[in-house]
Amino acid sequence: MSFAEDLAQENFLITAELIPPRGTDFEYLLLQADELWPFVNAFNLPDNPGARLHAAPLGLAHRLQARGFECIYQVACRDRNRIALQADLLAAHILGIRNVLVVTGDHTILGDHPASKPVYDLDSVQLLALLNKLNRGFDANDRPLTDRTEFCYGAVVNPVLDGLEAQIWKLRRKVESGTSFVQTQAVFDPEAFRLLMESIKDIPVKVLAGILPLRSARMARWVNHNVPGISIPLTFINRLETAQDPVLEGWRITEEIVVAIKEIGDGLHFMPLGDSHGLAQFLKSFT
Repeated sequence: MSFAEDLAQENFLITAELIPPRGTDFEYLLLQADELWPFVNAFNLPDNPGARLHAAPLGLAHRLQARGFECIYQVACRDRNRIALQADLLAAHILGIRNVLVVTGDHTILGDHPASKPVYDLDSVQLLALLNKLNRGFDANDRPLTDRTEFCYGAVVNPVLDGLEAQIWKLRRKVESGTSFVQTQAVFDPEAFRLLMESIKDIPVKVLAGILPLRSARMARWVNHNVPGISIPLTFINRLETAQDPVLEGWRITEEIVVAIKEIGDGLHFMPLGDSHGLAQFLKSFT
């Protein structure tokens, strides 16, 4: 069943992020996909996450789908102008890729090539509107294409209390452009996620709560300092600091969060940061 068909059902959805390699070795990504596939509906392939160099998700999504895996091709506004964005999306469609996730993309100054010039020709709302045009058979200038695309596309939202009104306003615009699903930034405050879901209950979109398993107090502090939009509570950091097995404690924290929010949203989006084995074991025992 395709991811679009899964979205049309009332089933609880699970997606997982696979980080593209920083080189050309593709085999370890296949091993991760093999281990996780029994538990997920689709794999996200991020586009130079954190503004750090990785292999492009377009080619990887094609290779993974050729192996029978359902993929969500992530497109960041940061690196390409509207011509390049359209060209990549048309190529993706030719390669059989149908699922797209649109993100703004972290600024290049935060990544490993800080001298790179950011593009941001379109923002995420504008790129989603462009996807709507492509699906209707037109380019960004309303010129007809030889045929239309058939993308199922989604966006991101951050369930934080600060700026929630602006998040909801942008989400309404995204859904008006045909967005059918959103994946949230990592949730560490179930009440904030509950408030988000209550605030958008009239918006027809499937919401997958972002889940970031923690492995150490050092990792948690790094995330708080370096990843915009995420705030890991001090109580979690203290638990990781004092735990005999911080990795195990991190999965306990993950389970607590999942239990608290799984009845609220439409699914979960896991960001295991390479620990596919740990996530597979968690999903096996949890489900």
